[in-house]
Amino acid sequence: MKNPYDRFKDDKLEEPRVKEGSLKSPLDEDIMDIYKWFLAEEDFTNAYWGLVQSVGKFKLSSTDVSTFAKNLPYYENHADYSWKSGIFITELVNHMEESEIYLDFSLLREKIDHVGYILKGKKIVIDGDVGPCLGMGMDSGEITINGNAGKFVGHEMRSGKITVNGKAQSAGSCMHGGAIEIREADDPHSWKAWKNNGTVSVAGEKIW
Repeated sequence: MKNPYDRFKDDKLEEPRVKEGSLKSPLDEDIMDIYKWFLAEEDFTNAYWGLVQSVGKFKLSSTDVSTFAKNLPYYENHADYSWKSGIFITELVNHMEESEIYLDFSLLREKIDHVGYILKGKKIVIDGDVGPCLGMGMDSGEITINGNAGKFVGHEMRSGKITVNGKAQSAGSCMHGGAIEIREADDPHSWKAWKNNGTVSVAGEKIW
């Protein structure tokens, strides 16, 4: 596979309106360059594995990840912003040195999808709402959302725990394992048709 850095020079995305001083180091700039490439790459398989290989070269801290997250609003107009941003930020979390991170999504105009995509052993705590596919394919770790979540929470998750301290539209489809706890949902018993392994509870009631 070609190094994603070889593709940066062909990136056709407009430069973001980043506030002066919001990118604090060359590493922050490198992360944003990879993100722009990731947004522009149409082949998801190439984009995802290029992301994994590129980010794996860095020693990341939770501060690096938080700095990246603060610059997300400048890319909200991109067609693939919502789902690719969630996958990207999760991969940063997977490679950071700390085991836990807090992220504030409460001021984002566009909800981020796929937060926790293939999360591996880390803990993510988020204030604010998120879109569909929270914790999709989650390998291990823990996600806590102090807000609402969209459809397909924990879709195909393998292990770990997801807590939604708000409302979720649906959860637990094709689970292989793990646990999902949700404060509120409409007609959660209709989700039983999706039952696989793992457990799902809503408002303290075990659905399966």
